[in-house]
Amino acid sequence: MSDNFRCELTFPRDALNRDSICDALRYDLNLSEEEVDELRNGEALDLEQIGPDYDQPGLICACDVHARLGEMETTERALFEAEFAFNASAEGYLEFEPEFRYWRPGMAAPATLKRTEGGDAYTLTPALREAIARTASMSDPGEIRAEFERLAEESDPAIVPIESYASALTENTA
Repeated sequence: MSDNFRCELTFPRDALNRDSICDALRYDLNLSEEEVDELRNGEALDLEQIGPDYDQPGLICACDVHARLGEMETTERALFEAEFAFNASAEGYLEFEPEFRYWRPGMAAPATLKRTEGGDAYTLTPALREAIARTASMSDPGEIRAEFERLAEESDPAIVPIESYASALTENTA
């Protein structure tokens, strides 16, 4: 089906101490209670869809190759509600563009950024044309630069790396 495609979700291992997040993972990834308990206990699982992120200690990486619209909606919502930072990448398929979703403490809601197939940020042509029009009458190079830096920040904002949250939110456990 064209509306089911790959989603990869990375979040702090501490989140597994929350029943609501484990319930969401069971739902989104169709895991058994035993599999989630093994994951909680730090046991290595022979599962393709979830496990420790060996490149980023303290993080869990979940993957669903058939996620509806490239989202693990239940788990993403549970992480947001429990205030655990996360990164989610959707591959995109046919008419659905690849995207990157994330949430960090202090944000009102998760944000979504459009990406290319290679994962790079981009700016749409209408936004570029608007910026060109706004800067056409400017003579100060600093003002022109500031306008284009604002445009770049909108499409590719500086985000605190998910690795910063690998063990930083231990007070959210229980």
